[in-house]
Amino acid sequence: MKSNDIIPVLSKVVWKVLELRLLVLISFCLQMFLILFGNRRKYKANTWLQLSVWLAYLSADWVATIALGILSKDSKNYSTETNFTIMAIWAPFLLVHLGGPDTITAYSLEDNELYLRHLLESIYQLAVAGYVVYSSWHGNNLNYVTIPVMVAGIIKYAERTRSLWLGSSEKFRKSILPPRDPGPNYAKFMDDYTAKKLKDIKSN
Repeated sequence: MKSNDIIPVLSKVVWKVLELRLLVLISFCLQMFLILFGNRRKYKANTWLQLSVWLAYLSADWVATIALGILSKDSKNYSTETNFTIMAIWAPFLLVHLGGPDTITAYSLEDNELYLRHLLESIYQLAVAGYVVYSSWHGNNLNYVTIPVMVAGIIKYAERTRSLWLGSSEKFRKSILPPRDPGPNYAKFMDDYTAKKLKDIKSN
């Protein structure tokens, strides 16, 4: 092997080892940023803050989805990966990340209209996370840790999808407009009054 080929090969090995860990760390940092600053964009007219929140909002789902894809790829070689059981615990945590923080469910009202697409994405990502957990299952105590986190991730993801649906224009319009009230039926009142009056006249 030539000396100038050592660095590219070494960089590939390092990246293969660190890529998933870096993506999970980046996903965690994005979630923390959205938790701290996601709600402040409503109160501060700061262009840099709004741009940063927008980039973090778009990148958070993208990074978590890529990390889930790498986990599902590594699950095929779990017998050769000694730390895969520990790494598989990240799959439910990534589901929690995909559920998003409570400070920002949607960046704009237009994002609420994409609730059907988000529902399809959630089904796919839940299937991938379930596959990763199933592939790493060996019945040890560490595997049972993933169960409550997996349940929390499913609830969080379902909550976000439901919030997007409730925030859609059609559902929002129905929530602010009361059902139509036709008002009193004056015609029926007059018919009853006339019938009662005729009955009183006949009785006299």
